[in-house]
Amino acid sequence: MRHNICIIWLCIFLISHFTFAQINGINLDLVNADDSSDSSKIVFSSNRNGMAKIFIINSDGSGETQLTYGEEEHNYPALSPDGSKIAFAREIYGDYSLYVMNVDGSDLLQLTSHPDEKATDLRPAWSPDGKKIAFLRNQDTENNFMVMNADGSGITRLTNVDMLVGNKPDWSPDGSKIVFSSFEDSDNIHVMNADGSGLKRISSDPGNESYPAWSPDGSKITFASDRDGDYEIFVMNVDGSGITQLTYNNERDDYPDWSPDGARIAFYSNRDGNPEIYIMNADGSGQTRLTNNPAVDAYPNWGRSLSKNYSIIIESQETMGESSNQGTITFEGSTYSFPIEIVKGSGNYQITYNPPKSYDFIRWVGSNGITLQDETAQSTKITIWDNYPTYTLKAIYSIQNELPEAYIDSISPNPSIKGQTIVFSGHGIDPDGEITTHEWLSNIDGKLGTLSSFNKSDLSVGTHMISYKVQDNSSSWSNVVTRELVINAAENMTITYVNPKNETEITSSTIELKVRVTSENIPVEDAKVIFYVDDHQIGSDTSNFNGYASVDYDLTLKKTFIWHVIAQKSGYEQTDYTNQYFTYSSTFTTEEQQLTTSTSIPEKETSNDKSPTIPKTTNDKGDEDKTGTPFGSYTATLAVLTGIFSFLAALLGFHSKIHEFLKKGK
Repeated sequence: MRHNICIIWLCIFLISHFTFAQINGINLDLVNADDSSDSSKIVFSSNRNGMAKIFIINSDGSGETQLTYGEEEHNYPALSPDGSKIAFAREIYGDYSLYVMNVDGSDLLQLTSHPDEKATDLRPAWSPDGKKIAFLRNQDTENNFMVMNADGSGITRLTNVDMLVGNKPDWSPDGSKIVFSSFEDSDNIHVMNADGSGLKRISSDPGNESYPAWSPDGSKITFASDRDGDYEIFVMNVDGSGITQLTYNNERDDYPDWSPDGARIAFYSNRDGNPEIYIMNADGSGQTRLTNNPAVDAYPNWGRSLSKNYSIIIESQETMGESSNQGTITFEGSTYSFPIEIVKGSGNYQITYNPPKSYDFIRWVGSNGITLQDETAQSTKITIWDNYPTYTLKAIYSIQNELPEAYIDSISPNPSIKGQTIVFSGHGIDPDGEITTHEWLSNIDGKLGTLSSFNKSDLSVGTHMISYKVQDNSSSWSNVVTRELVINAAENMTITYVNPKNETEITSSTIELKVRVTSENIPVEDAKVIFYVDDHQIGSDTSNFNGYASVDYDLTLKKTFIWHVIAQKSGYEQTDYTNQYFTYSSTFTTEEQQLTTSTSIPEKETSNDKSPTIPKTTNDKGDEDKTGTPFGSYTATLAVLTGIFSFLAALLGFHSKIHEFLKKGK
């Protein structure tokens, strides 16, 4: 007899994460697919026992249970995203404060109190990650929306005291915005950022609009409005366009709230003579009453899923009654294979759920033909009955994204000097994903880089507090880690011009240009010294351990020149040069072109003027020679010219005498 094919259907909450279940001792690696049928509870308030109390009911109308008791009013319940907690408003001595309790009514905890001032806190709304609660506070005749941590700490006001806010707030699915209604200019729907900024009105009907609720996919907002004469349920796009009416009757339909999968909407209605809880499809069809009693049942809340639900299908296969030990995973139209063990026929089997530490088991769900001994136990026995062609088993569990962690590996050198190249290196770790973004900041220079490692050489002088954080592929940022970095000012260098000196006798046509580089009278070694003659680079040298650097220059190239140097070294300010003027006259007396040279080098200039300074010369009377040419050279020239003229005169005299002699001869 052929054995039945066993289909195991495991449902998980967050796509692109991995977990594993264990069936008969075989570990199965799982990926994520879609299933959103795990949340079926609605909480509401009812005064059927005289005072308003919190109740919970299944979305099919079954399992109605009272959760709170006592002599006080309990209103506006809100399920936490993971379904484990309920926040609500509790009246004490005429004022409402906010409380939280387990979903079964246990472990009551007060979140807000105001013993010294009269105030009322109402209509709590959980953030999608379950870490914060927004609510409405009435104090001193003013309504304002507030936000606090889920434990009641860190209460912060979101709205302006001049704004007449009202009704309940509701978060966008990504937690970045809050929608609410305001009494300004009639009741209209507004949206603001989660920190209270960026306020924007998205509806403008002259009627009253209240109790907006954001759809789980973030594309729609449902709300109640009396624009047609009595309150009905409407839906619109998040920008206020595409308004569609969902309910039509002559009684009040109010306080809508979405199911976690966005397929249905819960609300309360007076259409049957008193307020009762109803549900309908998201398009307004299939309106069904869930509660039925003469009291007031109102303020339904369906909660929110901590994240979307996903599922996969694992199919086992048999061939001619024998196990092929080959399973397939069907996910979004693609099929993947791996070995699994096939369950043969009917019988009792042990199943165990072994999630990573960040996963929380909720329950098992079995199809027809499977009986679970304890659906809430991570390890339990199942019975498979041999009279169904296929079987399905679903493991329901939740997962939260784990935040990444950032680490600074090194910032070097530290301390450093202005202009020095600094190497930054860090890394991030994400337990359930990957790092996608890096951010480095300085409290002095601002944003530094977006890579895990990079170089920077233009940081300002001072003590920097360097901060580093990383972001994962779920757009969650890590904690910020910091490290101090000290950037000191660069030291100054001084150049002393050493050679040539005044009155130096030059015995070769090549002259050594030599300088010394120091800082605070201490030699600077390994500085790059660049030599220039008449603003043209002629060579460079590296200063030695005594700070000296030099190059040779051919004196036959120029009779007069101006020279200077520039010194550079990391950690030091580049030196400004000072022009040095040098002139000489020479006569080459040997084949080796030995020469005797007189030098004239003025005192070193103190300014940074790059233009050459020409020494002044005077004549014998002390008058300044305006041309800048030595006056003695004019005297020599004049003597030569006088000699030439004398020779010419003598020649002319001789010519005259010859002429007279010839005349006499005739």
